[in-house]
Parts: sequence; structure tokens; C-alpha cells
Amino acid sequence: MGAVSEVAPHWLILVGAAGVDIFFVISGFIMMYTSFKSINSPTPLSFLKHRIIRIYPLYLLCLVVMLTVMAMGFLANHTPDVANIISSIFLFPDQDRIIFVAWTLEYEIYFYLVFSITLLLKKPLASVLATGIILIFAFMLSVSLDGNDMGWFFENPVLFEFVLGMVLAYLYLKCGLNGFHYAIMLAAFAVIIASPFFVVFSSTIGLNGWDRFLWWGLPSFFICGGMLRGVVNARPLHKILMLLGDSSYSLYLTHIFWMAFYGLLFKVTDIGSYNQVPFVIAILFACYITSFFSYQLFEKPVLKRVRKWI
Repeated sequence: MGAVSEVAPHWLILVGAAGVDIFFVISGFIMMYTSFKSINSPTPLSFLKHRIIRIYPLYLLCLVVMLTVMAMGFLANHTPDVANIISSIFLFPDQDRIIFVAWTLEYEIYFYLVFSITLLLKKPLASVLATGIILIFAFMLSVSLDGNDMGWFFENPVLFEFVLGMVLAYLYLKCGLNGFHYAIMLAAFAVIIASPFFVVFSSTIGLNGWDRFLWWGLPSFFICGGMLRGVVNARPLHKILMLLGDSSYSLYLTHIFWMAFYGLLFKVTDIGSYNQVPFVIAILFACYITSFFSYQLFEKPVLKRVRKWI
């Protein structure tokens, strides 16, 4: 969520949405890398079990908080019904989401299901090819079925960004890829930044369809590939980056509450008449602090306990 202003113009808000595409490529890379870095790949059931306990506890907590906020009379423009709540709980594809950023989790779950099936093949290259083929088949089938209510979900090319991450992991694991040159990575960043000036967009939520895949997905592949060259030698910096990475899921799910609060301030106060830079910095700081405590006090202990139970 972003607010357009002189400080944050349309093109800047739009470019920020490309972080999701980088995340999808990273996700494909991590799933492939962790599954095939050793001789024994996980079973589909084991893989899905670990993914479920990683995603659902914090997500369900945030969902409860959001429903509580709605029950208190806030966000009155969205009144979820029973079907909407059920689909949100299980992360079924739903265009009327209670937590709007959960659309990425819906695609994550779909990718996990497809990828888990390919683990039966026990071979990394077979897994890459099979995942790509299944996603392409589902894509073509949805396009061919006119009036399919779920077409919007399966026809989204962002699904293939997961495969890009898998390809990158395969090249890293099996082909000895040490990463792309930094010049390539910087050029990929430049493409993403320049995209709003060459592609027509209707909102700051993000580019649509194949425009998104071409202008954000493919560059994300080269950005993540360039990051493979990076070796962090400074121990304090390494710890900071690890902490930011560990708490990134909390940041993704909890930042929406601070952004909603920021939007509420515009409605009930006159802060809109002031320079927004200090407010933006304060909100960003609050988001990161919240994500840190969310990870340390909820995510980390809950994951540890649940893994003991299962």
C-alpha cells in the first residue's frame, strides 16, 4: 500500500511493487535449493508440512487482528461474509481478500502444491521441467475455458517467476553458477526503475499480465542471480542482513496495519498539510520494529513449538 504525493510520486510507488516479483524468484530459488542441496530430497508431505507451519501461524494471527479491526467499525468499506472468511483462512484464491497482501500467499501455496508433486521425481532438472510444464498446462487450460471463474488466478504470468527462481537454483547447484556480473544486476534494476515510463499502468498496485513478467519478472531473475556473487565478510553486517531476512515475513504481513493507521491519520488529522518525510520515516521505523518483535516473540517460538509437535 502506498500514498501518492510529491514525496512519493506514482512511478516510485509503482516500482516498489516489483519487490513482490523479486520475492517470487527468491522463493522459487529457496525451495529448489533447500530441497536439492543434499542427496536426499524431502518427500512431498514433509515439504508441505514445513511450508504450512512456516506460513499459517502468523498469517492466521494477522487475519484475526484484521477481523477484529473490522468488527470494531474500522475499514467499514469491506464487510466479509462467511465464504470470504473461509477462503481467507485457507488462502483459497479470492479477489475479495480480507488481508489484501495475501494474494502473494495464494500463489505461494499453489506453487508449493505443484512443486511438492515434482519432488516425487527425485531429480532437480526433472523438478524444474515438471513444475514449468504443469504451470503452463494450467495456464493454457484456463485461457481456453471461457467464463472460468478461476481463470484470473491461473492465467497470471507471475507464476512463472517461481520457475525462474528454480532455474537459477539449478544453475547454482548443478552448473556451478557463481552469480551474474554486477553490471547485469544493475542493468536489471535500471529496467525495473524505468518501466513506469515505458509501460502503461492503471494504478500503483503493479503492472499487469505479461508486462509484469517481462519488465519485472525477468529483471528479478538477473537481480537475484547477481546477489549470488555477494559474499558478506563483515560479521555485524551479516547479522543485520540475517535479522532483516528472518523478520521479512512478519514485515510483509504486519506493515499493512501501520499503513492503515497512516491512512487514518490523513482522515482525522491535518498531517497531510505537512512535509511527509518525517512521517514516512517514522512509519517505516515502526514497521521494522513491529516485524522484529513479531518474529522474536511470536514467529520464532511458535515455529519451534509446532515443529516439536509435528
